[in-house]
Amino acid sequence: MKWRIADFIVIGVVFLSALLIWLYPALSETGATATITQDGVSQTVSLEKDLEIALENATVKIKDSRISITDARCPDLVCVKTGEISREGQSIVCVPNKIVITVGKSHEIDAISN
Repeated sequence: MKWRIADFIVIGVVFLSALLIWLYPALSETGATATITQDGVSQTVSLEKDLEIALENATVKIKDSRISITDARCPDLVCVKTGEISREGQSIVCVPNKIVITVGKSHEIDAISN
């Protein structure tokens, strides 16, 4: 079988497409904000500044555009073991303390979306 230039072009395009699909999550932007909800009360915080927030039964830490629960008063500490999150759509949940942290983009309200 003889290799033609078109064969190399097709192989190159397939390889580059696979590489881009594989690297896309690593290249995607970090979320600019995180929403912290506890007992139905929500607050949105920026991930741009390092900050430590003391909640009723947990401590939330923001550092280097990542957010995590560093300390919690719950039996299994799954929320602490989740570690740091930074990409849009990621979340940390602490069921015993009714805490949900979700990373998202900051949404500015404009004339079209109100």
